Amino acid sequence: MLSSEEKASVTFETSMNGSISKILAWYTVAVPSLPVGTKFKVEERASEIPVGYKLLAYAPEPGTYIVDTASGQNVGWVRANESPKMYVSNQRGWELKADKIWSDQDYTSSHEPIYTAVYVSGKLVEGTVRAMREPNTSVRYFFEALQKGKTFDDYEICEVEVVSPVFEGSSEIVKSHKSLHPLANNEKSLIGATSKNVQTPTGHSYAVSYEKGIASHTADTVSDAGNVRTDTITNTRSDGIVITLYDMKTKDPLRGGTFILQHDNKTLGTFTSDSHGRITILYDCKRGEDYMLTQTAPPDSYIGLPQTAVFSIGADHSVTVRGNEAKWADGRFADGADSL
Repeated sequence: MLSSEEKASVTFETSMNGSISKILAWYTVAVPSLPVGTKFKVEERASEIPVGYKLLAYAPEPGTYIVDTASGQNVGWVRANESPKMYVSNQRGWELKADKIWSDQDYTSSHEPIYTAVYVSGKLVEGTVRAMREPNTSVRYFFEALQKGKTFDDYEICEVEVVSPVFEGSSEIVKSHKSLHPLANNEKSLIGATSKNVQTPTGHSYAVSYEKGIASHTADTVSDAGNVRTDTITNTRSDGIVITLYDMKTKDPLRGGTFILQHDNKTLGTFTSDSHGRITILYDCKRGEDYMLTQTAPPDSYIGLPQTAVFSIGADHSVTVRGNEAKWADGRFADGADSL
């Protein structure tokens, strides 16, 4: 008898129109009792293929169904006295993925598209320039093999500025452009963003930063070198107030402190400090008005702030803090944004 965990690993749920998802490798899925003449389609969606693989082919077992040659091997009709059989093959290779983070994502409804490309030892890999349009927040690049003499660590995804891009049909792939400029770490660029409060796009200066992930293996990889990696590209807007949590003695950033931010008797959100100690970055703040930051839970082994920190931002971007420790009283400039 199967355990509950074993049952869960081989149980698939269908949508209301009958699609089946999350099929594991080497498993066969049967859909019984389809009437003769039923048209069906098997589709492995690119966005759902595990990192490190690409769709290689749909291969019908000859004679088991009528193939719709106009649509492809994965579309056909159920024929009399036969059970349709199809094989879906994936190819394993090397794949880079980059996740996009916007520092002002809590305050904006949209950003204009940004562009990415792959560089190997500082040289552009042709055909890798792509647009990233919201709501997409990641991009993937698959390679059947690495360039001769290169390691996976030599591959990097960079944000690039593109002049006059021409796309391949309706895809995100840029087939040609007038000029291309890769953005170095901490280099700034002008990107349009639409605020949640003001529905008119406005250009803002964003500094880009890169965090390279650690290469890992796909499930059945036996080589010593990892063949998949997820990097992070962060765009930090320069006109925000950065609120960070740190150890008062060592100045080390503290992770895991939870806070509530309020303004005008309204709660703007609950935030938890990240690995850099950052609680949040406040944008579109009203000048000269009070904001209140209250700690609800401290990091492990620390005592939380005993009082609410009340602060305001001046027209000159200066930060005034009162109602708490003196250490909160200084606003300073750091990483392209005012820091609290």
